[in-house]
Amino acid sequence: MKLSKVLLEEWMRLYYFEVEADIGSSGVQNFSMSDLRELLGFTYDDIDRIVLRDSESWGGAEVRKALADRWLGGRADHVLVTHGSSEALYLIMISLLSPGDEVLVLDPCYPQHYSIADAVGCRIRRWPLRFERGFRPDLREARDLIGPDTRMVVVNFPHNPTGATLTPHEQEELLGLVEAAGAYLVWDGVFSELTYEAPPLPEPALRSDRVLSIGTLSKAYGLPGLRVGWCFAAPELLQKLIETRDHVTLHLSPLVEFVAAKAITGGERLVGLRLEQARANRALLAAWVSEHSGLVEWAPPAGGVSAFVRLPSLQDVDAFCHQLAREHGVLLIPGSCFDHPQHARLGFGDSTDSFRTGLSRLSQLLRSSTPFARSAGTAPSQAIYAETRLKDRTGPEEWLKPEKMPMSRFTLVDEEIRSLQGLIAQITAVYESSEDPGFLLDASVLAHEMPKRLRTTLNTFRLAEPDRALLIISGYPINDEAIGATPGHWLRSAETRSPALEYEILFVLTSALLGDCIGWSTQQGGRIIHDVLPIRGMENEQIGVGSEQMIWWHTEDAFHPLSGDYVGMMCLRNLDRVPTTFASLEQIRLDPEDWQALFEPLYTIQPDNSHRQAAAAADNDDLEKMYHRIEEMRQEPDKVAILSGDPRSPYIRIDPYFMDPPDDPRARKAFAALTRAIDGQLRDLVLESGDLCFIDNLKAVHGRRAFKARYDGRDRWLKRINITRDLRKSRVDRPDTLSRVIR
Repeated sequence: MKLSKVLLEEWMRLYYFEVEADIGSSGVQNFSMSDLRELLGFTYDDIDRIVLRDSESWGGAEVRKALADRWLGGRADHVLVTHGSSEALYLIMISLLSPGDEVLVLDPCYPQHYSIADAVGCRIRRWPLRFERGFRPDLREARDLIGPDTRMVVVNFPHNPTGATLTPHEQEELLGLVEAAGAYLVWDGVFSELTYEAPPLPEPALRSDRVLSIGTLSKAYGLPGLRVGWCFAAPELLQKLIETRDHVTLHLSPLVEFVAAKAITGGERLVGLRLEQARANRALLAAWVSEHSGLVEWAPPAGGVSAFVRLPSLQDVDAFCHQLAREHGVLLIPGSCFDHPQHARLGFGDSTDSFRTGLSRLSQLLRSSTPFARSAGTAPSQAIYAETRLKDRTGPEEWLKPEKMPMSRFTLVDEEIRSLQGLIAQITAVYESSEDPGFLLDASVLAHEMPKRLRTTLNTFRLAEPDRALLIISGYPINDEAIGATPGHWLRSAETRSPALEYEILFVLTSALLGDCIGWSTQQGGRIIHDVLPIRGMENEQIGVGSEQMIWWHTEDAFHPLSGDYVGMMCLRNLDRVPTTFASLEQIRLDPEDWQALFEPLYTIQPDNSHRQAAAAADNDDLEKMYHRIEEMRQEPDKVAILSGDPRSPYIRIDPYFMDPPDDPRARKAFAALTRAIDGQLRDLVLESGDLCFIDNLKAVHGRRAFKARYDGRDRWLKRINITRDLRKSRVDRPDTLSRVIR
């Protein structure tokens, strides 16, 4: 963990003062003394009257009063003025921590939040902010992480580098968790006045004697050269910090404190100017990210002036950032400085002209550094299809080399959500069911009225066939009250107009850009959109309505030659954070002999239990023939290959739970090697409310962890769709050309 701080200091030392455009820093455009004199109304005569004597250890009276009046209702006894927020952090940790203490920090975070505690000898725990959640903090995880051994919790909201923040309710809950543990909460609010969708959070220092709140003029105020910060806390806590400070820095300069007092008193003007500029730059950044779909992924920051963007097409983000600085004069901070090497901190607080210059040069290098480079609005580059991913497969190390996926998560922005909601409202005014044949016929046309950025992402995912084989679309809001209770059975959810119709329509529209939605006469009554929810009495079933047994990873409907090319899932509710399991072939390494055996028809796959007649809700004479065919496939399954297609980027067809060991020794050895490799790559994927997840069913496997069902109307509830890219191949097994149901 010490490495991150060293890396960040190295980057700032190497390039900070040399580049022409800074799009890596986390502060706003700096003010000059001339700017301050004009904006804040003081003169050189005022400066001439300052006597450069010692100041007080707590800070000069004027600057403490300015801080107290602005944030603490005049409580100057709760104020300590420091050399930036860095000294405040140092004094807090040196004064209050001892070796062996447990300190909880965010991940990613500003390195000094843990490096001082680490130097003291504390045990560092991390509270992860996950890109898949838009970096939104999860208070449920905090409850698990904060315990009787926790001495200090260090947070920063709005957050550096992601821009994520809390709601006031979440802030109150966090305060309660820290107090209950008897720990200290260090609240780093250096970006507290830079927020976009919501007003700044309340100042927490007066709400608990366990809170130490720090701030600075270096970020939102554009005055890093003053080196003025502060700590708000109960007087008895500040006294402990003073005792340490008297051995280190003593006090600030009266000249610096004079300017600081003026800046704080006139803070509305300074911050107001920079917040307006940041809003404009943030909008510019949103448009830029949209234009670079497939090359850049982001979660729009709720505050601060930095975004933690992901650059999925780059093999080495560090080398890219070095090249950007050295050859193009642009500073971008690599995510390795925060222990997240595939990301970069992109700051948008500088002047708009400088920001535009930085983005333009970043675009040029980014487009030339990736096989997915393409101009905005044009078709994907031929490199997507032409890149060779396999050299000579003459040794066990020369295996499938993965092509990096252009995008694994797409986050809708507010404008796109409003556009989708308007389109869906028009559709639901005409169609009362997502199963309506007319809607299913029109869906592929209506889908092209969705926002262009979303359409481009889905189209690229379909055409590029990325080895990561996963696309998640996040950000669409679910009205939890409107969808009602999780049904106790999929039959009940089909009895009336679906309360989730809005979301089902969205699900079908997005699916339609990947192919045609299909259903099975032997699954959920031939419905196209399935409900995935726990059913009482089926807890131990190896199907989506089970719960207490994990669902083993598999290819969806692997037994059937007409299985879908994609499986889609839309999460309506997942309060218990039940994980979906997922693995692609991207990182699978096998001996060439095993690899070859998997391409031979030496394996059998039986129908899974979701197609059994016992899994149906009721008998139907018309289905007897279909279930009889399924039973024949169970009794005498055809021998098939597990892998097919191009050996450089193969397709997979596997369901180990419903496969018998092959007779051929080579096949058994290869099968065992593959299953071990997939087990080693399997990872958990927690779908959140509103997430749409599309898995390439020919390039990945998926399953689900076991969980204890609630049966109280709040259980996990997903919608599922199977999608084919070629509806014609199933024509003989469908009643007519317009039917989507395979018999």
